[in-house]
Amino acid sequence: MTIRAIDTTTVNIAADSVQIDAYLAKPLEEGSYPGIIVLQEIFGVNAHIQEVTQRIAKEGYVAIAPALFQRQAPGDGHWLYL
Repeated sequence: MTIRAIDTTTVNIAADSVQIDAYLAKPLEEGSYPGIIVLQEIFGVNAHIQEVTQRIAKEGYVAIAPALFQRQAPGDGHWLYL
């Protein structure tokens, strides 16, 4: 198992007329990597989901966790801090 250095950031995804926040983690090293979508639990993209996304990226994947319920409550930025 190779643990890679990663970069994390919050990005916005355009979906119809709504911008959906997503937590993105990817290896720092340049290259082509497979991708995985991390689906949140009812509690949103909280610290646990961010940690899962980071672990996947450290294994050599680009991982993204979209705030799935933001479409129902646009602009609700607390998802990142739960």
